[in-house]
Amino acid sequence: MKWLRYVSHIYLFAGSGEPLVNPHFPEIARVVRRLARHSSLDAFTNGLALRGRNLDAIVENFSRLHISLNAVKRETFDGLIKGDYDATMANLEELSRRKPAGFYVELSMVLMKSTAGDARPMIELAARLGFQRVIAAQYVATTNRVDQEQSVKEDQRILDDVRRLRDYAQNNGVDFLLAESARPPKVCALPWMSAYITNDDIGRRIFTICCSGIGMNTYVSPSVYVDFKKAWNSKRMQHIRETVNAPREMQNNMCYLCKQTDKTDRNWNSTLRRLVASTDRQISFNQYGEAVAFPREHI
Repeated sequence: MKWLRYVSHIYLFAGSGEPLVNPHFPEIARVVRRLARHSSLDAFTNGLALRGRNLDAIVENFSRLHISLNAVKRETFDGLIKGDYDATMANLEELSRRKPAGFYVELSMVLMKSTAGDARPMIELAARLGFQRVIAAQYVATTNRVDQEQSVKEDQRILDDVRRLRDYAQNNGVDFLLAESARPPKVCALPWMSAYITNDDIGRRIFTICCSGIGMNTYVSPSVYVDFKKAWNSKRMQHIRETVNAPREMQNNMCYLCKQTDKTDRNWNSTLRRLVASTDRQISFNQYGEAVAFPREHI
């Protein structure tokens, strides 16, 4: 893992779960910090296990922390998270007391109809605890009808109310970011800037370059799991870099699908399926309805 010393920004998160439930998280954090002394080290957590040895490891080794809080009001939290509200809030208070100078904390929420009323209280909580930013990301609807009804994409009243919170947040010393859409930029630089080592839906190790929700299906065998250079420079990664910003008909399958959809649109999944039905590209869907853009390949 010596290549970590060349990485500017390292983000420890589980991809499909909570990183702080790993009993070895404190040791992982210390090893990564020792190997990457000059890197910005971040973590993504829901805050439920942000205590004890985990909190020690965070404040001693990390530069930033992202807390996917999602709700601040007790009734919203209990209905959505079904976790320990009092313990979570106590963890945030302790983090506020112990974080070193310059330590950056951001709270985030998934903006949907049932959580819109928590945006202002979350800004107030961040201001009181000395956290720097609050992010509201619009809900990405699945094919489930109940889920689709939670989308605020077409509810202009909710969106206007949340947009007005930008000035309120600024006046309270908090940066407020509202993600208006989930559409990729026309010119995407992610294949040169970032990489994810995570798992697929049945636990196989995979390597990809973005979290678009469109699978690349590049499987990493255990023997090369730590060989970042080999994965980063693989033929598939080179193909993606060569075609990501090419004309539409020449884009690789993953980038082609990603660039055609805005996932805050409640019908984005149906749009994706129509695109697939109208092309002869090799694209399939897994058991969760997610597009898999390439046939299976091993690095």
